[in-house]
Amino acid sequence: SPAAPSEEEFAKVVAAAGRVAAGTLKEAVSTLMGSERAVWTQAVRAASGAHLAELTGDWDDPSRPFVRDFLFPRKATFAVLGALAEGRRFLLIHGAPLVGKSCVLRERAVRSAHSDDMAVLFIDADEGRGVLQALADLLASALSWPVTTGEARHWLRQLSHADGPALVLAIDGIGPAHDLARRELEDLSSAIFGPRLRLIVTADEAVATRLMQTPGGRQASSIGRRVDGSIDLGLLDDEEFEQAAGALWDHRMGLQHGAATASELRVPWVLRAL
Repeated sequence: SPAAPSEEEFAKVVAAAGRVAAGTLKEAVSTLMGSERAVWTQAVRAASGAHLAELTGDWDDPSRPFVRDFLFPRKATFAVLGALAEGRRFLLIHGAPLVGKSCVLRERAVRSAHSDDMAVLFIDADEGRGVLQALADLLASALSWPVTTGEARHWLRQLSHADGPALVLAIDGIGPAHDLARRELEDLSSAIFGPRLRLIVTADEAVATRLMQTPGGRQASSIGRRVDGSIDLGLLDDEEFEQAAGALWDHRMGLQHGAATASELRVPWVLRAL
């Protein structure tokens, strides 16, 4: 009879089996989530809906960035839709704090809930877990099986080159301390990933400048070279202000005559606070 394997040989066999199992799981993730568009699009939309619901509260809950049943159209949202329709892969929405950058992403996610062309995954950068970890959590929830960030990236890479609807990662609130998210943006915007992966990132003006330039500001950074659509979000214009006033009126709240001339009321957060 053959001699029993030594401890070293046994360890090699176990390690090899582990590598095979890991590879099988990676392919299983790609097969289950990538073979049928209805599977992954529903998972993405459900995850976005659940996350947005968690961030939505009542009028008197300032700890939640969004208010239930209070959402009015911004022109920037339609500009984003037009840019995505043109095939733009990396959009940057920048502006002063409190001008409604997060609400633009919320509106884009809500408006694409039944789209045949795209599914939007809302990711809050302030949570600090990173883009790929947020995606891995989504896949783990959809499959009821633990998924690593490496497996999530593998699935994302395959999906980005496949036919069908685009996956739009709407990453909200990149800050100066989010080095992990910045490095992941550099990776996800590279040529490794195909045209079916789209990125929409929001950032305050100062952070956007840092993202777009190398330290010292003498030349464009890799992110700055890859951004192919930049939207400067400002205060509400006349049409947007009228839409906001109408949304308030639906909640039995009106603005007095002449309110449109007050620049502070052109800030969405101020309207919500009032």
